[in-house]
Amino acid sequence: MTLQGKCALVTGASRGIGEFIAYELARQGANVAVMAKSTRDAPNPHFGGTIEQTAERVREFGVDVLEVQGDVSHEDDVERVRDAVLDRFGRCDVLVNNAAASYLAPFLELSVKRWDIVQGVNLRGPMLLCKAFLPAMVERGSGHIVNISSADGRLDLDSIAASAAAVGSRGDEASFGTAGQDLSSSTTAYGTSKAALNRFTLGLAREMHGRGVAVNALEVSAVTEPVRLNLPHADFSKNELPEAPAQLVAWIAQQPADYTGQILVQSELLDRLRREGAVRPKVDPR
Repeated sequence: MTLQGKCALVTGASRGIGEFIAYELARQGANVAVMAKSTRDAPNPHFGGTIEQTAERVREFGVDVLEVQGDVSHEDDVERVRDAVLDRFGRCDVLVNNAAASYLAPFLELSVKRWDIVQGVNLRGPMLLCKAFLPAMVERGSGHIVNISSADGRLDLDSIAASAAAVGSRGDEASFGTAGQDLSSSTTAYGTSKAALNRFTLGLAREMHGRGVAVNALEVSAVTEPVRLNLPHADFSKNELPEAPAQLVAWIAQQPADYTGQILVQSELLDRLRREGAVRPKVDPR
């Protein structure tokens, strides 16, 4: 199975995991729309990457690409990307809710404004995008939604602490801490948003059951540029590059509609698919 002729929208696609998800979907033949806030005219002040740069590389796979600047937590921006995608491609077969925000700070040190930003991007954004694209998917009787989640969304706090102990365990640009920091107790806002995203995934999958639309979440981790910049002397040999979760998203998007309602763990799914030869071998991130 391939994604030849399909259309996919990837949010948070200017850098990191979202960027490589866009590349992998294009590699599988999908036309790709990329959405992010970072553009050549409005770059991120701390990290590189723009939707134009992502789009240029996506075109190298011989597919059509559309770049749309916007904030997933803003309803007007989501409506604009919906209209742009449907006008350009006529449909959206795969929606990847990847955009994420996080601030590493204990709850008592976290401002209400930052709490709202985290919940807005990580939970309100996927809700708005599903509201925007699901009606056409249901009418067509087909579609895939992949919500990008995190180990921080687990309810077992001990497992969160164990995951946080892995160097470079998170892929988004704000999720890293200083040596000795208790990351599991500093990601309450982020973890709350991802736990809610997981619940949203399961509930929506149940509502969509039998209507041709699959809804899954993938708990990801990868060594990205922000992680390397903030942990310059770390040993990343046991970690994955963004290509790994990107391949999993492409694989999920090619499964039948009854492959739905799952919170998938990257390491477990990667191990199985690599044994089966369904994804490429691990690349050393050093």
